[in-house]
Amino acid sequence: MNLVKVMVLVLGCAGLASCNDAIPEANKSIDEQNTEVSGSNDTPKRESPAGLKTTKTDYRFDDYANLPAILFKPDSSSPQHFAAYMKDIDRAHFDLKSGKFADAAESFAAIGKETLFESPNDAAWAGHAESLCRLGRKSEGRQKLRNAQCSLELMSNKRSCTYLDEQKSNSNFPSDCYREYCEAEIIRPDYDQKNPVPNTADIELKLIAYNRYLDTISELCQ
Repeated sequence: MNLVKVMVLVLGCAGLASCNDAIPEANKSIDEQNTEVSGSNDTPKRESPAGLKTTKTDYRFDDYANLPAILFKPDSSSPQHFAAYMKDIDRAHFDLKSGKFADAAESFAAIGKETLFESPNDAAWAGHAESLCRLGRKSEGRQKLRNAQCSLELMSNKRSCTYLDEQKSNSNFPSDCYREYCEAEIIRPDYDQKNPVPNTADIELKLIAYNRYLDTISELCQ
C-alpha cells in the first residue's frame, strides 16, 4: 500500500504518448466530470469545490506536458477521476510556467480543497508554494512548502503519523499534510509507523528528485 501512495507523486507514465488516446476522459473539465457523476448512483471519486476555473483560453492539453517530471502522469490504467485531477494540476502548472502566478495560486488552492478517495490530495502543494512565493507571499508559500516536505518525509520513511501526533502544538505544523495522510483512516495505516519495508531503488531515486525540486522552491521562498 505504501508503494501505491508514493505513485501519486513520483512515478512516471510508461508510454506517455498514448495517454491522451487511452484516457479520453482526461480532456474533460471538472464540471463535465461532476455532471457525469451526478447522474449516477456511484460514489464520486473526487469532490471539487465550487469556483475552480476550468477554462483557460490559451491552455491546450498536451499529454500533461506541463507537469514537473517527478509528478505522476496518468497512463491507460489510471482511473478517470485521477486523470482529470492531474489535468487540473497540469493546467495550474501551465499558468505557473506562463508567469500567471495569481491564476496558478488560485487554481492550486482550489485543487487543494478537493477530496480524493483512497489517496492523499498532495500533488498541488509544491506548485502552490512556488506560485505564492513568486507573488511575494512568501510566508504563505513556506507553509505550503512545509506540507510538501512533510509528505516527502512520510513517503521516505523519515517521519510517521505517530511522530506528527506529537507535533500538533508547533506553530509551523503541516496541518494539510497531517489531514491528508494521518486523519484518513484508509491511508494512515501505511504511515502510522515508519514502514519496515524499504522503498525500491527506483522509488528512492524519484524521491531524491522530488527533494531537489522542493529545495529549489525553498530557495525561492527565502
